[in-house]
Amino acid sequence: MLQWREKNSDVIFGPHQASDGTLRIMALITLLLQPASERPKVIILDEPELGLHPHAMSMLAGILHSASIQTQIIVATQSTTLIDHFLPHQIIVVDRPNRASEFKRLDADRLADWLEGYSYCREMSSFCQMAQEIGEFVY
Repeated sequence: MLQWREKNSDVIFGPHQASDGTLRIMALITLLLQPASERPKVIILDEPELGLHPHAMSMLAGILHSASIQTQIIVATQSTTLIDHFLPHQIIVVDRPNRASEFKRLDADRLADWLEGYSYCREMSSFCQMAQEIGEFVY
């Protein structure tokens, strides 16, 4: 059973008292900081940043860098904040021209342009979805 105490406290906490982000970062730290000989050869993480505070996201990026020295790590994310912690050669972007996924590495300039367009599209997509939901609610 998972239990812990805060520093300088006698109060014992359990998982039912923790946020999703806290439980997520604890699981990721447990996976990524175990000895390399105990880790899987390949680790695939889907949106590991969900529910994390930006500082925790930065810490996660550092742990991912360290663990990736001896373990192949593949991370799928939609977070430009997490992506900012990696170098262009460490990033593969995915586009879907003609409804087929296209994977590619981009140099720093092209990656910056791609991310700018990606961020704009996500913002507009969220705005359009919200407007549509409001419209459906009004009518």
